[in-house]
Amino acid sequence: MSGEQGAAASDRVAAQVEPHAVRVARRLGCELVSTRHLHEGGSWVLRIVIDKPGGVGVDDCAAVSRQLSAILDVEDFVLHAYRLEVSSPGLDQELLVAEDYRRYRGRRVRIQTDTASAGGKIIRGVLHGLREGSVVVREASGETLEIPLRQVAAARLEVDI
Repeated sequence: MSGEQGAAASDRVAAQVEPHAVRVARRLGCELVSTRHLHEGGSWVLRIVIDKPGGVGVDDCAAVSRQLSAILDVEDFVLHAYRLEVSSPGLDQELLVAEDYRRYRGRRVRIQTDTASAGGKIIRGVLHGLREGSVVVREASGETLEIPLRQVAAARLEVDI
C-alpha cells in the first residue's frame, strides 16, 4: 500500500471509530478531542484523546478505553493488530482544529505563524477564541492580535507556571 493509500485507510478507520468514541466519552462525562489511527514504531496505534472540565484522570481514560474497546471488538473497524491508547490532551496540547481555539479559550498559547505569509513570528498570550476566521490572542503587553487561521503554522497550549 502506498503512503497515500495508507493515510487514506488510516483516516477511514479514524472516521469510523470517531462517532463511537464521541458517544462513549459523552456517556462518561468527557468530550472527544481527537481520534487518530497511526503507524508508529512498526505497529499500529488507535489514539483517542479526551478532555473534560477540571481535567481527565487515569480512571476516565481507563473507563473510556474499556467501553470503546468492547465496541471495537464487535464492530471490527480495524483489520490488523493495533494498540488502543486513551489519554488526556496534556499540558501542552497542540491546537489542530477550529474547535480547539474555542475549547481552550482563556488558556495561554504559543502560536507560530506561517513564514511565507507573516514573517514567521512567534506569538504568546491568552487565547480569546476565534472571530471571523482569525485567532484572537491578548499578549502580555495588553495588545490584542487577530491572526488569520490560515497563517497559523503551529499552535500549542503553554503551561502556566
